[in-house]
Amino acid sequence: MAKIRNEWWDFKWEPVTGCDWESPGCRNCYAKPIVESMKEGSAFSDVRVHEEKWTEPLHLKKPSRIFVCSLGDLFHPKVPTDFIHRVYDVMAEAKQHEFVVMTKRPKRIAHVLYEEQRFRGRGYNYYVKYEYLPHVIHVVSVESQFYAIHRLTDLMKLTDKAPGWRIGVNVEPMLEQVNLKSWIDKLSWVICGAESGIGRRPCSIEWVRNLRSQCISAKVPFFYQYGLGDSVRLSKTPVLDGREWTEPPKQQ
Repeated sequence: MAKIRNEWWDFKWEPVTGCDWESPGCRNCYAKPIVESMKEGSAFSDVRVHEEKWTEPLHLKKPSRIFVCSLGDLFHPKVPTDFIHRVYDVMAEAKQHEFVVMTKRPKRIAHVLYEEQRFRGRGYNYYVKYEYLPHVIHVVSVESQFYAIHRLTDLMKLTDKAPGWRIGVNVEPMLEQVNLKSWIDKLSWVICGAESGIGRRPCSIEWVRNLRSQCISAKVPFFYQYGLGDSVRLSKTPVLDGREWTEPPKQQ
């Protein structure tokens, strides 16, 4: 696993790499050139599971926050359901860590964890023992109000199945003002960031301030990870109104 500094995660775990276009926020995807530059030289749309990386968190003893599949989407339709179950088996065992599962495809989460293959092997609901994992947080990635509405509606199906799950939102790349008032009381975390790289689209500092104000009012932790802050130059963990906003997710 890769150790990262000055981000909201400590390590990245890549049991799945690769993805494809899901919405306008994917246009300048940071992961695409990384995956396509790897040794195997595969196209980003060639979604792969990596058996050799499956158990990596079990070998990391120091409690850490782990970003699951930063170079892909665990809930991409090309990822086999059984492999997703195996990833959750590892997370269930590695209770010393906090896992952040980020996706643009939240509709599949409840379906995979609570509906598909309900009677596996010995004829019982395999995931009844995972009614929820308090050290796992599911974060949906959105770029606009339209996708916030649709993806958060789908993400809420997970909490309908098992209310204990922690959920969050990553508004990145932030392409317009996003209002989370319909869901914010149920969120454990909000991350926000501007688009970076060549051809990046603008992000207004007022959109960021508005989202931060929503979080403050609802007492939801806010992490501003990439943007203008108080300057004109993009930076990681920028200063916004005199401070960095790097609050960790709320505990259950």
